[in-house]
Amino acid sequence: MPLSSRTVQQCLWDTTERIPDEEAVVVVHTATRKTFSQLTKDVETLAAGLVALGLKRGERVGMWGPNSYEWVVTQYATAQAGLILVSVNPAYQANELEYVLRKVGCSALIFPSQFKTQRYYDILKKICPEIDHSPAGGIKSKSLPGLRIAIVLDEKFPGTFQFQEVMDAGSTQDVKQLHEIQKTIMCDDPVNIQFTSGNNGYPKGAALSHQQYCETMRPGRDGGFNWRKPAGVAVPVPCTMCMGSGLGSLMMACTDPKRRSFHLTFEVRPLLEAISKERCTSMYGTPTMYIDLLGQPDYAELASTLTSGVIAGSIAPPEVVKKFALETPMRNILIGFGTTENSPVTFAGFPNDDLIRKCDTAGHIMPHTEARIVDTTTGQLVPLNTPGELQIRGYCVMLGYWADKEKTRETITPERWYKTG
Repeated sequence: MPLSSRTVQQCLWDTTERIPDEEAVVVVHTATRKTFSQLTKDVETLAAGLVALGLKRGERVGMWGPNSYEWVVTQYATAQAGLILVSVNPAYQANELEYVLRKVGCSALIFPSQFKTQRYYDILKKICPEIDHSPAGGIKSKSLPGLRIAIVLDEKFPGTFQFQEVMDAGSTQDVKQLHEIQKTIMCDDPVNIQFTSGNNGYPKGAALSHQQYCETMRPGRDGGFNWRKPAGVAVPVPCTMCMGSGLGSLMMACTDPKRRSFHLTFEVRPLLEAISKERCTSMYGTPTMYIDLLGQPDYAELASTLTSGVIAGSIAPPEVVKKFALETPMRNILIGFGTTENSPVTFAGFPNDDLIRKCDTAGHIMPHTEARIVDTTTGQLVPLNTPGELQIRGYCVMLGYWADKEKTRETITPERWYKTG
């Protein structure tokens, strides 16, 4: 299949036109269910609202919080409006939040009132005390000079908009302006900034393109998920990770099945119960999540519908993959390998791989992607079976680290080879 030149919004439009009444998103912990047509309507409504707030093409909008339906809508809406979504770790405290917002120059920040012990407005107020006396949309902060808009999903605080207010803000003229913006968006434009710590401990913002995310269809399609009758994909990984936002919330619009459900769940017991209730056929998760599932005494009974999955995010123990492949219905479990800078996947297995390749390797290089191993001293290719540095080139390589040309030059060669280190 040729490399796609579609943008994120084109993927959603195409899928909605084809299967408007099929279920797109299921958020189990809030009992939210949306079809593609409902999702698309909400996305355009929010995108028009963001335009109404004065946000311009290329500005950065932070999303800070756990998985939610609003997270998914915001991800698509920012893409439609030519904005760049900044994925902010929901566990960030004040100092970490200040660093990432300053680093990328966020103009707006969207967050819930609370998650577990995190009271987000109070945390933001520590680094932006001006918000308490600001009009909504008119924040002027010394520590965060770029930030002017704060949007709270479920409550109204001083200096903030409530999410529904933004949904209601777009006028007919804003919709027209939105449509004009959409005509200018290209597949190699940045659509998301994902933070990665790297070697020095300071987070670096990897700028990812529309094309990187639209090509997330390949692991699913090449994994064989399209030729099964799909009933649902369980995605317990956070949307702030490229695995959650790419292989999760965006894959449903970028693949070609008749039905793709996206389930957002937390903790092993609710996850297992959601898999059983929704009769999920696949799961994308980290090794720890898979291990936790196996540790449940009624796993075999409740997860009998799971026949495939992608395990990624850290090194997958071969014995865990083997146990799933041989002792559970999940015969088609695949290992995925990638980095934040190479989102979301550069290597993945295939269902027809033998057991050794499936359990002990990262699988095959993705289409339209190159890999090589070089001597870091000479920069030359090393002989077969000789240790060296893995380097990747292709559509999956980030555009660069946001506002950090020096680190970008250190990491990506002039020929666009990404050094994995």
